[in-house]
Amino acid sequence: MTPTEDDDTTAIPTAWLFTPGTDPEHFDVAARCGAGVAILDLEDAVAKDHKDRARDSVIEHLKTRDVGDVRCAVRINPPNTVTGLRDLLALADSGVAPDYVVVPKVDAAATVDIVAEVLADAGLVTGVVAMIETAFAATTLHTIIQDARSPIAALMYGAADMAGDLGAETGTAVLAQARSACLLAAAAARIPVIDTPFFDIGDAAGLGIDIADAVRSGFSAKAAVHPAQIAPIVERFTPSADQIDWATNVVDTATGGVGTVDGQMVDEAIARRARRILARARR
Repeated sequence: MTPTEDDDTTAIPTAWLFTPGTDPEHFDVAARCGAGVAILDLEDAVAKDHKDRARDSVIEHLKTRDVGDVRCAVRINPPNTVTGLRDLLALADSGVAPDYVVVPKVDAAATVDIVAEVLADAGLVTGVVAMIETAFAATTLHTIIQDARSPIAALMYGAADMAGDLGAETGTAVLAQARSACLLAAAAARIPVIDTPFFDIGDAAGLGIDIADAVRSGFSAKAAVHPAQIAPIVERFTPSADQIDWATNVVDTATGGVGTVDGQMVDEAIARRARRILARARR
């Protein structure tokens, strides 16, 4: 199921911070560092023996949290595993819904539908974020999106698992191709895409390059694995005053057909990008 043509594909928070589900004393870090979404992780960040404890901590947080500007997401384990089913049923039984459920290793539309429909049956409304992190998903993504009966709030590209599935190293062309496939399929369906985290926490320069590429490539948001990564993500995804002025002039000019802004020809095609900039600015 895809959004309508009028939907704003940038309309999700720009910075998503992963926090291990075993670390409840840091569940509020996302709010303190300026992230738009706190992703409480029950999957990769939690050892097998600690899954039950993490699940209990996350459910307790959902029941007691103050709902404010920072949204809460829960990344469950894959729903085709016993642990993932326990995560899903625990959310359903809790009576409280996070703003988003992040579903890892989505390879079929049925995976999205199971999560959405189980929660809906419990009377809970939440956005489903489908993680694309396998070669199969990257090559069948259009079908996954079109066949899903339930809305997909966003896609999240998972580079680490994708690299493992492909047997590829970071920065290789095949990973770039998988990333592009995710962007293309999502753009065709007008679904926002969240870029994978930058995992080298100490490389500030590399993070800046990575964020800049995500913005230029058309990602609507980026995930992070450390609070220090949030401010650069928010800053780069927030249009500057010059960008807002340029976009405003382009949109105004394009309403009359072809024109020029700063000596460059602009038309409706350029105006579409300008409107995305203005939509980000409004957030």
